[in-house]
Amino acid sequence: MLQNAPILGPLLAFCLGLTCTYSLSSEVALLLGMGLAVFLVGSKFSFHRLTALLLFWLCGLASRPKPIPKQMEAPYYLIQFDHFPEETPKTWRVKAQLKGSLDSSNRWSPRKGHLLIYIDKQSTVQLVPGFTYIIKGKLQPIPLPDRETDFDFHTYMKRQGIAYQIWVARSNLVLASKASSFSLKRWLLFQARAVGGFYKRYIFPKEAADVTEAMITGRRDHLSDEVKDHYTAAGAVHILAVSGMHITLVYGLLTLLFRGQIWIWPKAWVKPKLIISIITLTLYAGFTGLTASVMRATVMFYLVLVGQWFQRHSSGENLLYATALLLLVIEPNWLYDVGFQLSFVAVWGILTFYPTILRWWLPENKAIYWIWELTALGLSAQLVTFPLTLYYFHQFPTYFYITNLVTAFLAAALVPLGLGLWACAGFETLASGIGILTGWCAWGLNRLNGEIAHLPFSVVTGFYMTRIEVFLWYGVFMFWLWGSRWIAKKWIVWMTCLFLYGSMFWHLNRDIQQERKSTWVFWEIKHQRLVMKTQGKNALVISDYRIEERTKQYIFKNYMAKHGIRRIHYLHHKK
Repeated sequence: MLQNAPILGPLLAFCLGLTCTYSLSSEVALLLGMGLAVFLVGSKFSFHRLTALLLFWLCGLASRPKPIPKQMEAPYYLIQFDHFPEETPKTWRVKAQLKGSLDSSNRWSPRKGHLLIYIDKQSTVQLVPGFTYIIKGKLQPIPLPDRETDFDFHTYMKRQGIAYQIWVARSNLVLASKASSFSLKRWLLFQARAVGGFYKRYIFPKEAADVTEAMITGRRDHLSDEVKDHYTAAGAVHILAVSGMHITLVYGLLTLLFRGQIWIWPKAWVKPKLIISIITLTLYAGFTGLTASVMRATVMFYLVLVGQWFQRHSSGENLLYATALLLLVIEPNWLYDVGFQLSFVAVWGILTFYPTILRWWLPENKAIYWIWELTALGLSAQLVTFPLTLYYFHQFPTYFYITNLVTAFLAAALVPLGLGLWACAGFETLASGIGILTGWCAWGLNRLNGEIAHLPFSVVTGFYMTRIEVFLWYGVFMFWLWGSRWIAKKWIVWMTCLFLYGSMFWHLNRDIQQERKSTWVFWEIKHQRLVMKTQGKNALVISDYRIEERTKQYIFKNYMAKHGIRRIHYLHHKK
């Protein structure tokens, strides 16, 4: 298996260098080091191979985070938007390039870097990517989290080269200049924004149009919190983000379009088909915002198509590792991206565990066997992603296997229908007919996930997994894949059982200790204070205002998971 994936070694060496540069946790560095050691032992060891791995490690070590501009006080700043702003309850939030600032002598000094801008919603200035604006506001550092269980937004933005933010009042934003030249990226952003309005014209109800927009363009701004919660609880939230499934469907549509031409003129149409496929996939990736999951699927298809061009073939694992290495060389910060991690780990699980799981049962009936194939596909992906899922989200969807089995059919129909509707924009009657079909499909998808989300025990919450546990889980996966070459399988089984019993004992001991705890915790949320009294696995929150349901889930979810709290009661009184 290791001989079929020679890129795995350089990838692990490069990532190990990144961990040293970006000060990642020691657990991650240890896991990467273990993988690199297994690769060296399992492959043919040579001085040239060791030298190459050392060079990739040095390349990772040389990768630097994005430069962060030094804090400067200036009355005015010159900025340029990278994307359309994101809507928040009270403001528009957007990442912007810092172009310059007004110095003490009233002269514009060039500056480099990025800022996070919050703009008053009452502003009448048109906010367009590529346009340059003059803003007035106080430059403030992005604050550190108040508690260890809070989401570390400071570190998250710092890894993207952003350490400062500005709140801009409606009267402190002025358009300086419009874009003077054509930009393909800006044009694709405008097209993606226009598609949302186009879908609302032909697809009903509104929730169906919003889901279609999310699945085609990757924009989830218009989705209601209720719809997001339903998809999350049902275990199907991944289909709302453009990923490998969408890219595969787009490539499948291209293959169907070219099938007739290839059959008639095989020599004349093979290479043009590859060129058109690469261009189309590139445009669609730019159309959806070039997210990590989209880039993973797109680059993998690039490598497959280039291999077809030169009549060369490689294993799926090797293509996956090559894709990860290329993307991390281009954008090292993606190593921290949750979507990047889940996307690559899920595909890795499918490539490595799917054949084994599929052999567990071989039904003779073709229909049942096809259903079992889809089930095995979901199980193999879920098997290797659940440690990351529990680590980041502290919950697990119980009925994911049912959801993925059924939603696969509806999603496979919805994506081609959504793209077809967009392609028929100039034909009113045809677009109306496709819009009705798309609306039915999206409505069925929403209804299905809503029903599953309301089933008893649809989501099991309260999980808390440490980095060490995540490291140990992936160590177990590595032992099952590669350890049998040096260790008898019975010892691998015993080691796995020992790890499982140790993990159960640790969590049980943690629950017993939590039952004996009694603490007072003081919180400050949106400049308002509240008090939490914990007693065992129960807590009472006392405040002088009513806390919104969304705030409860966002603020207290991680704290409850870490400290083993199962129930929180809320008591508020007016001053």
